Amino acid sequence: MKLNELISIAEWSDVQSDIFKFYPEQGKFILKDLLFFLSLERMNVVYTDMRIVVLEMDPEDVEEFDLTHEVIGRNGTLNKDFEGFEYLAQSDNPDFANSEADYPIHFAPWEKWLGMNIDEDSLKSYRVSQIVALCLFHMTLYGYDWSEIQEERDRFQQKLDSLKMDLSYREYHPHIRVESKIYFEKILSL
Repeated sequence: MKLNELISIAEWSDVQSDIFKFYPEQGKFILKDLLFFLSLERMNVVYTDMRIVVLEMDPEDVEEFDLTHEVIGRNGTLNKDFEGFEYLAQSDNPDFANSEADYPIHFAPWEKWLGMNIDEDSLKSYRVSQIVALCLFHMTLYGYDWSEIQEERDRFQQKLDSLKMDLSYREYHPHIRVESKIYFEKILSL
């Protein structure tokens, strides 16, 4: 089932309730959330092989990031398939090497979000309204206007470009540079 299909069957009152449950501080943005939710039903859908995965965050990370769940993308690409994988700290871990790579999808165009399948495990673990609420939050993490999100995405592109240019840093810290490079490339790949 794709995100646009979930949105079409979700009841706003349930989604709103789950937004408050997951993100109590979102109350001041609830009207923007409603308008965004309604706008998604009129938006074009772009189909992609990326699927949406909802994960409960590690309790140690909850305090640091003030989030209980993360929404990521996966498309079948394995961690070991990334250029520079051998420099990653976990490269000698076969479970990590052979597991699917997690993509931060918050910079993906909204039309692509709508065309992403929802991971089967996520559909089994969460109600429709919960998945929609979590996706709405992550889709608008950097703003409710696409130009705001594009500005932030452009900043990430500049960071990636500077990492590629910084050869001296790579000589002394190849694993850190490669981890950052892979992270930024994942963000910007959608």
